[in-house]
Amino acid sequence: ARIDLNQGRAAEALATLNGVLEKGGADMPPNKIAMLYRWRAQANAALKRHDQAYADLAEYVRRYVEVNDAERSAQSAAIRARFETDREIERNASLKRELTRQQTTLHWTILGIVAGVFVIVLLTYILIISMRHRRELGRLASLDSLTGVPNRRNIVELATQALEDATTHRQPLTVGLID
Repeated sequence: ARIDLNQGRAAEALATLNGVLEKGGADMPPNKIAMLYRWRAQANAALKRHDQAYADLAEYVRRYVEVNDAERSAQSAAIRARFETDREIERNASLKRELTRQQTTLHWTILGIVAGVFVIVLLTYILIISMRHRRELGRLASLDSLTGVPNRRNIVELATQALEDATTHRQPLTVGLID
């Protein structure tokens, strides 16, 4: 009686599973469809339909492997995407550090250039002022401050130059000095 009851349950289960599998299980996840083939293989085995049980078991294994491969591929893709994302985040952080370093270097370079330009301008100003002072000192050293005519020192320089020119060109020279 128990064997008949198990066979009865197996027959009911087989009828239900055949009905679900005939619809193709479009509304079910693929891993659940694989399990339906496994249960149908067990029901067929209980009913001593070993050829059908073997065919259903082979279909179960094929679908189970297919589902596992798909899950493994999805996990692999997710891990690869996470790795690529982490690598891009690290690359972005590295580029940001490099950009910050370059900006700091640029700021110091600009500061150095500005300081250099300032020093050049300052030195040019000092040179111009120095040249003016030299000219003014040369003028004051060679002219009498009261009359504005050449002083004794300037007259000696002019006379020496005139004497050298006259000697070089073999020309006569006359010097007159009024004090």
